[in-house]
Amino acid sequence: MAYRGVIPEMVCEFTSVTTGFPSRKENSFGRYSYQQIAPDKFWGCERCEDGALIATSEKALLDWIYLSRREMPYEQIETELRIQSDCVNVELLQEFAEKMNVARVSRMVLKIIEGISEDAESWSVVC
Repeated sequence: MAYRGVIPEMVCEFTSVTTGFPSRKENSFGRYSYQQIAPDKFWGCERCEDGALIATSEKALLDWIYLSRREMPYEQIETELRIQSDCVNVELLQEFAEKMNVARVSRMVLKIIEGISEDAESWSVVC
């Protein structure tokens, strides 16, 4: 999410999703974790110039919600992530949440959208 500008901070651990086994690695470039996600949930990526697949802002946010495996109030999401609303497309976020088809994820997406409803206009811009 830091790569896409969805959160303002740099991260101390880079998290990737994989359909393979979860693992953690550390080297001189940083700490990396690979979290397992079901094959039917592995989508929403764009290929970078170097060939790597990077999740869209919306899919990265959904993956974080999905992998957190817990439901939380919007205030906690806001505190933990400090979402930069101008880097997320609300319509695409809702579409992706429906495609993911996980009730907890859909509920949390609604909380996010409701929590920033006063800034709804700024959510239509994609970084």
